[in-house]
Amino acid sequence: MLESKLGAWIVAAYLLLVLLVSSPLLVDAAIHHGNAIAYLVLVILTLPLSWVSLRLLDLVTDVNAFYTTGIHYYLTISVLYVCAFINAAAIYRLILFIRRKRDGAG
Repeated sequence: MLESKLGAWIVAAYLLLVLLVSSPLLVDAAIHHGNAIAYLVLVILTLPLSWVSLRLLDLVTDVNAFYTTGIHYYLTISVLYVCAFINAAAIYRLILFIRRKRDGAG
């Protein structure tokens, strides 16, 4: 059961925003010059984990970050979505922590 409706709504809005921003990437099934802005915004939304994860992915693969297709595209998108879900969990826990501190102090 959810402990915070506000936290659930904020996390749902965050995940919906991530999905909306990534929709050009999903439609094209590639990262290229036409949707590079969407890719950058998606990386920014999933910071700080995406920066570390994409740096590690860059060390393992030899593809250009702004022109990715095939398995490397799916790997990159999967990493960004995992980062988004981890960030969503962290946001929810942070909201719970703040609400508990506020209710305990009040």
